[in-house]
Amino acid sequence: MANIYSGETNVTTAGTPVALSGAGELVSFVTAQAKEVNTGKVYVMGPGATGKIALLAGDSYTFPVMSWRTLYDLGTDVRIDADVSGEGVEWLAGRREQ
Repeated sequence: MANIYSGETNVTTAGTPVALSGAGELVSFVTAQAKEVNTGKVYVMGPGATGKIALLAGDSYTFPVMSWRTLYDLGTDVRIDADVSGEGVEWLAGRREQ
C-alpha cells in the first residue's frame, strides 16, 4: 500500500524559495517537473541543501530514495525557487506503507 500526493507549486516572488507543499506530508520519493509554460529556470532544493538543481520548462528531477525509512517533509525539506515570479512546478510524491 502506498500514499500518493500530487500538486503544483508556484514561486510568488522570484528569489524567495517556497516549500513544495504547506501540508507537511512525509514522503519517501518526490519528483518535480517544471511547468511547460515557464519562461525562466525553476530551481529545486532538498533537505539541508546548499545547492540547487536548475530545471527548464518540461524538465524534471526526482529526489533520490536513500532508503524506504528516509522521509522528506514536503512542508520543510523540499523547496523551489524561480527566475520569474509566478512560475513553478508540478509534483508527485509518495510513501510506501510498511
